[in-house]
Amino acid sequence: MNKLCYLILVILIGTFMPLHAEEFKVNSDPAFNKLITFAGYIEASLENEDPSFFNKNFDVDLFIKNMLNKNQFDLSEAFAKGFVEELKNGLDFGTSIAAEIQKGGSYTFLNADYKDNTGEILFRFLSSQTINYHKLYVKFVEKEPKITDIYVFQSGEKMSESIGRLYSAFISGKENTGDQMPVKWLFYLEYQKLYTLISEGKYKKAHKKLLNLPEEIRRDRLFQIMDIQVASNLDKKTFNSAYGNYINHFPENPGKYLIPLDGLIVHDEFLKALKCIDRLDESVGTDPLLDLLRGNIYYNMNKYETAEKKLSSLIDVMPEFENGYYNLLTIYIEQQKFSEATHLLDDMIGIFNYYKEDFQPLLANYPAFINSSEYKNWIDLSQGL
Repeated sequence: MNKLCYLILVILIGTFMPLHAEEFKVNSDPAFNKLITFAGYIEASLENEDPSFFNKNFDVDLFIKNMLNKNQFDLSEAFAKGFVEELKNGLDFGTSIAAEIQKGGSYTFLNADYKDNTGEILFRFLSSQTINYHKLYVKFVEKEPKITDIYVFQSGEKMSESIGRLYSAFISGKENTGDQMPVKWLFYLEYQKLYTLISEGKYKKAHKKLLNLPEEIRRDRLFQIMDIQVASNLDKKTFNSAYGNYINHFPENPGKYLIPLDGLIVHDEFLKALKCIDRLDESVGTDPLLDLLRGNIYYNMNKYETAEKKLSSLIDVMPEFENGYYNLLTIYIEQQKFSEATHLLDDMIGIFNYYKEDFQPLLANYPAFINSSEYKNWIDLSQGL
């Protein structure tokens, strides 16, 4: 059971000036104000790598009830009780999020909505590997907010749906007494095999295995997303086919704008990627961090002026986000805008408490810049900084 719980977390978690709770205007509804405060506590505690507040306020009973209502399992009473208890012990979402933050990620509160005793809180989940968004569903239990479910943009569904399907597969295999392998259990076994192939970088083998799966399994959302991930590392035709299949099967889904982004960029589908980013921006109620992706795409399109504008806009709104500076610095140097590059280096020293030596490994890749008069003057003026 522990192995399956770990697999679930792998699937679901797979990572400046944000809109913090204190920046919301006071609302006449005290429940909404409590929701905003609750979101602020979640962000602050996770950014401090402390998952206890998140875990304490994740209502496992309501989550499991929601999951069971959507997945009617034909279980014996004893088996059902044991299953629920093991599931409770395996749910530790806050710790998984905090672990990614410890590696350099972040969990940033973006916005919230409240209606009829139900709240929704949107967070940007930035890990060392990817950008994701979590929409937390909140119920007020005895006037206190409790998390009851999470919509994960990278998986395109709620956690209750993902876990319900995986545990349904697990149970069908455990209760099978016949000779024929249940399709749901086969589903779980095949996912394990595919996950191993992808982890080892064996994308061609993984794609071939996906093509040979039973149709019922291939149509599942999880495997279609996996197909997109695999095809992102193969040729453009294979990727476009996988992406098209996913859109056809799941047309109404905010996650569809985030899931294919890596593949679209890798295969130089820049206009499609920009369109997805714009639609994603609308879905999350605007996120300035998306200008980092826009800037990188325009850079790859050789539209350097537009790329500079996007990255400059990002820095203005999120002045403590380091990646924006490094990306803009690269463009300045490659476009031989050496004066702008030295000014940006000064900004980075002031904001991030760098020393000039900290930039040497990066700048060594740009001999034209370090041999320029602008750089030499900057080095002389920077002695002692």
